[in-house]
Amino acid sequence: MKLGRKKIAILYFGAIGTIQKSDFSSWIKSMPELKILAEVEEFIVFNKDTSEVSPEDWEKLSVFINDNFTRFDCFVVLHGFDNILFTASALSFLFQNTSRPIIFTTTKDKHFTEKQVTAPHGLKANFINALQIASLGFNDVGLVYGYRYTRANVSFLKQEEYGVVFDAGLKGVLGKVDFSFRLYPKNSIQQKGQRKLYRLDKNILVFYYNLFFNLKTFIESGKKSSAKGLVLEIGSFRTLPQKILSAIKMISKKTPVLIRAEEKILFRAGDAVVVSNMTHETAVTKFMWAVKQGKNIAGIKNLILKDISGETNV
Repeated sequence: MKLGRKKIAILYFGAIGTIQKSDFSSWIKSMPELKILAEVEEFIVFNKDTSEVSPEDWEKLSVFINDNFTRFDCFVVLHGFDNILFTASALSFLFQNTSRPIIFTTTKDKHFTEKQVTAPHGLKANFINALQIASLGFNDVGLVYGYRYTRANVSFLKQEEYGVVFDAGLKGVLGKVDFSFRLYPKNSIQQKGQRKLYRLDKNILVFYYNLFFNLKTFIESGKKSSAKGLVLEIGSFRTLPQKILSAIKMISKKTPVLIRAEEKILFRAGDAVVVSNMTHETAVTKFMWAVKQGKNIAGIKNLILKDISGETNV
């Protein structure tokens, strides 16, 4: 990457706090210090609330970055708080072997005061930190929030004394912000090879197991030809009732099934692939990617179990 002042694309991806589409350009122009940090250009990629974001929107974001890849040194995505982990995780599979930093940032506050904007987790502070970190050259799909710079596909929400933050464990933290920026090169993926743009299979159904789980709906969904794969999130459960296991074994013979757990499970699941080393958002988006690329159930399973973008470090 060339030295000197970087050219950074700022991508608006959904309402952030009180900043709507109509406020975005004027908000950027209200920070003259940006001209010192980088040469910036802003774009509106998604103009709805991010509670409405869809896999089609993730793909549009990846295509936009790919189409403008050679014009910019870095990409900073201002994303609404809702679903930011889904979008950022999806980007790490849709857009591989990138030689440019792609950094997401946000704020949790829906209606913030000027004090909150400049607070450690405020949007302006997060945005300025994201711009500065983007120019330092890590080529991961990352997330900047508060004092942390993390790899997006291993990030998770965490409650701390001063509020909700994003964390990523020891191997997923790419840097920290204190009096300066401390980066951890050993935790950076730094993928090499030709840049590749992928697609997702959007015909995936996601189920959440609990004591009121509707087994009939699960089985019927597995029989539908329109369903290309099923995800079953079981959270902290380590065992499942025998009738559910029997259904999984039956369905997974013909339809790809992913079981995502918080811990290692204590049961066999037929041809279903089981993961406990990924976040929920990453497991779902990686499964959508793998189903699109895999030629058969065995091939999909191999892709899921292979570390693609450093996503298995939780």
